[in-house]
Amino acid sequence: VAKYLLKLATFNESYDITLHKNKTRLAKELGTSRVVVSRTFKALEDENIIKRKSEKNIIILDIDALQLFS
Repeated sequence: VAKYLLKLATFNESYDITLHKNKTRLAKELGTSRVVVSRTFKALEDENIIKRKSEKNIIILDIDALQLFS
């Protein structure tokens, strides 16, 4: 999940990211379960690495920590 967010940030040249996939589809693409994706987003938010503005909008607060997490 962290690598996916880093890839989106690099592609968009922004730390304000809009996800174009739901968690189920993202999990399938990453080869994991939706539960793991949800827990990872929650852990990243709890560590103040990201902030979820909505289900589809995320702001990366600490790019260095996100890189370490990946």
